[in-house]
Amino acid sequence: MKDNFVWVTFVIDESGSMWSKKVDVIGGFNNFIDEQKKESNGDLNVSIYTFSDDVTLRVKNQNKDEIKHLTDEDYRPGGCTALYDALGKAITETGEELSKMDEKDRPSKVIVVVMTDGFENASQKFNKSQIKEMIEHQEGKYSWSFIYIGESLDSKADADAIGIRMSGCYGSKGARGFTKMMSNATTAYRSCAVATADALACSYVKDLTNEGTSNVVNTSDVNTSSDNDVISTLKRKIK
Repeated sequence: MKDNFVWVTFVIDESGSMWSKKVDVIGGFNNFIDEQKKESNGDLNVSIYTFSDDVTLRVKNQNKDEIKHLTDEDYRPGGCTALYDALGKAITETGEELSKMDEKDRPSKVIVVVMTDGFENASQKFNKSQIKEMIEHQEGKYSWSFIYIGESLDSKADADAIGIRMSGCYGSKGARGFTKMMSNATTAYRSCAVATADALACSYVKDLTNEGTSNVVNTSDVNTSSDNDVISTLKRKIK
C-alpha cells in the first residue's frame, strides 16, 4: 500500500429535498477539490455517487488533479431517497476497483462518506441489514472508514441502524460545512499515520456537529517529520 494515499468515495443525496441546497453542494464540493489540489502531502483519488430514485456514478476513481468542477448539469436534485441502493453500489464498485490494483499501489485509507438531508424511502436492490453487513465487513477486513453526515441530530439513529459509528450533522453550516470537514479529514490522512488521522477525523465530525469552526486546512507549511507536529498544526488551524 502507498502511505498517505487516500481514496474517498462520496455518496451524495440528490433527492428533491436537496434542491434548496444545490448551489451549496456544488460550491462546497468544488472548494474541496480546489483545496486538495493545493495540498502537497500524500495523494487522493475520488469517486462520486449521487442518488435519488436511482444511483448515478458521477466520478469514477479519478485523481484529484484530474477532477473537474461539478456543474448545474451534474447535480440536479429531484425524486426520492434510495440511500441503501447508493451505498450498496458504492461499496461494491469501490471494492471492485481496488481489487484491480496491485497491492503496492492501493491506498493506505479508504473512506466512504454519506451526505443526506432525509431518510431511506426508495431502495429496490439493497436493504438495511445487507448494508450493515457490508459496512461491518469492509471495516473489519479492510479497515475502511464510513462517515455519515445528515442535516440534524436525528441522523445519528439512521447511521447507527446501518452500523456507521462516525456520524454527525451539518446543521446551519450546510453542505459547505460538510465539505470543509471532509477536506480537513482528507488532509489529515494525507499528512500523518492512519491511526492518528482516524482520531482527527472523528474530532472534525464532532466539531461540525457541535457548530465548531471548521476551516479548510492546508499543510504546505507543516513540518511532517512527526505526527505530533502535524496534529498540533492542524488543530491550531481549525480553532
